[in-house]
Amino acid sequence: MATINENIDLVDDAIDKGIKALTSNIDRTQRGAFNRVLALTKELDLDPDGNIKQTVKNLRLLAQIRLKLKNAIFTDSFQKSVKKYLETFPVVEQRNARYFNAISESFNPNRQLYREVLRNSLKTTRESLTGAGIDQAIIEPVINIVNNSVTSGAHFADMVKELEINILGDADRLGNLMRYSKQITTDASNQFNADYNLTVANDLELDWFYYSGSRRKTSRPFCKKYREKYFHKKEVENFGRGKDLDGSPLCGGSTKTNLCAGRVKGTNESNIFRYRGGYNCRHIYKPTTDANVSPSAINRNIQNQNYNISTEDMMERAQKSGRAIQSVAIQKAKQFKGTQTPINFKSKDSIERKMAADNDLQNSIKDSVRTTIIVPRKQIEKAIKSFDGDAKVLRVKRQKTSMGYTGTIINYKTNQGIQAEIQINTPKMIYAKEEFADKILPKNLYDRVKRETGLPHGQGHKLYEEFRELDALKKPTSNQIRKKQALEKTARDYYSNFQD
Repeated sequence: MATINENIDLVDDAIDKGIKALTSNIDRTQRGAFNRVLALTKELDLDPDGNIKQTVKNLRLLAQIRLKLKNAIFTDSFQKSVKKYLETFPVVEQRNARYFNAISESFNPNRQLYREVLRNSLKTTRESLTGAGIDQAIIEPVINIVNNSVTSGAHFADMVKELEINILGDADRLGNLMRYSKQITTDASNQFNADYNLTVANDLELDWFYYSGSRRKTSRPFCKKYREKYFHKKEVENFGRGKDLDGSPLCGGSTKTNLCAGRVKGTNESNIFRYRGGYNCRHIYKPTTDANVSPSAINRNIQNQNYNISTEDMMERAQKSGRAIQSVAIQKAKQFKGTQTPINFKSKDSIERKMAADNDLQNSIKDSVRTTIIVPRKQIEKAIKSFDGDAKVLRVKRQKTSMGYTGTIINYKTNQGIQAEIQINTPKMIYAKEEFADKILPKNLYDRVKRETGLPHGQGHKLYEEFRELDALKKPTSNQIRKKQALEKTARDYYSNFQD
């Protein structure tokens, strides 16, 4: 499966090819249009000083200019370029469909709703490039220049210069047809992409979005700030209302800092997904599942009450994640000549107790599904470093407690949007810590540690439980403080026997 960024790049590539297919021959089309208009304007009656006369003949010439200009633009070559450009819309649809197929079993690419989005976009874009859109944006400005020149008696050379700038452009601006074609193709392709993605998101009830797309020098402040970040649907809607993540105004400040710079007029909470950063914006709010969302975005939206999952939901997600997490542990254990514990799930009571202690933030639960990789001491560092570069690793925590316990915790992102805990430790430390070490460790390892140390297993856990009760007291007595300190020393002494 392509990653979300890979899919965005594939869609961008299709859009770029479509835009290039249409605009690559525009310079030639503009030159042909200018030459035809210039040839007709040479038929205008002028006075001896070269000024255009206000005559019926000159005004009647406008109709011929309109027709010749239209014919100069709508050549067979231009029509083929439009056709080739529009053929990229189904490609964009297909590449998006492959992505949604991979993230949702409920997705059906042949749904009439999705096909209608494609049909409407094709119809609207075709009209913009071959109908009233061209008339309004390209032909009418040329007719107005000639008409104004005739009625005002302008100098012929001045009119020609104005026509040349309008049709062909100059050092500061593109010709009208090139500018219009680039804007229409860029906006139409990206708006179709946005419409299709939002339609599918609403249909599949996907409430999370990843904002990404082309990185360009001309990217607006908003796109630079929020590119490659995750947002809940309600946060995106707030962007449309002109509110930033913290509720402060999105708009205002200098051109470089104004997060509303370049916005489409009338952008609101409903059309923000379509208009995104503004005119010619090449970014996309890509729908995704909460399994792919960064922990920081999850936590932010739990805090602002946009997002919430129940204890039961968390436990169900943990169960669904178990096999994949255990597969990671088995592979690592085999690689480093060790073994692994059976997968273990946090109880409902433990989850609720932890959430209550951390102000009900589900993101604080980092071990609803957990396992331990047990490898020889000399393999510990290699096993830990083998996780370097794994995009699913959220945190590597090396433990060395005041009670003498040592170990490493790796918090791992699951495909269910929750965190798993993978511990890495030695057989001796597992023997010392775990209450059920005789069931966790293979018999040969258990017997070897017992024989070497001559001590009972699992005392670390027993001592920690006693210590935890005392540590939770808000106002412990002097005796309780001394007892806690004694427990720490006893545990340190005990664990010191299990350091290789």
